[in-house]
Amino acid sequence: VACMVPPMLVILDKEPTRSGYDFSSLRALYCGAAPLDAATQTRIAEVFKAEVRQAYGTTETSPIISVANVSRAKNTYGSVGKLVPNTTCKVVNDEKVEVPASEGGELCIKGPQVMMGYLNRPDATKVALDAQGYYHTGDAAHLDEGGNIFIGDRKKDLIKVMGFQVAPAELEGVTAAPSRPSLIAC
Repeated sequence: VACMVPPMLVILDKEPTRSGYDFSSLRALYCGAAPLDAATQTRIAEVFKAEVRQAYGTTETSPIISVANVSRAKNTYGSVGKLVPNTTCKVVNDEKVEVPASEGGELCIKGPQVMMGYLNRPDATKVALDAQGYYHTGDAAHLDEGGNIFIGDRKKDLIKVMGFQVAPAELEGVTAAPSRPSLIAC
């Protein structure tokens, strides 16, 4: 089992010397800290013949919110999975109005693992927690009909290009390529 962040998996995906190594003992790769695109997740799972499971959490949710199922269902690749027990979520638009989860917006979380507030920072707490006790994560997300959460990226990190909002993680999955000596050999 290996725990990795998406940039590491993107590099492994593009690593030209990886075929020279025996990864047969690898059964599962757990990924977190940033979104991993479905295409990279699919290729890594096929190449390494291992489960690639994403999980999602924040410091304020100590730490887990969701984890992907062990299923290799391709339609859930790119997802950080379903909410852990006793946790609920809602998705809100830029005006903080709840919208259908399939529409997408900011992911808000409520559950026993969510912080009560920031120590000695009532103003920050008021911004982070709404009147219903939901923590506003700052992450752009949507849910599919099965309840799987798909994280786009940090709302404040989105890049506007010709009227479209593009997540840096999308660009990393496309542009990352080994331009240095083999990382496996290092």
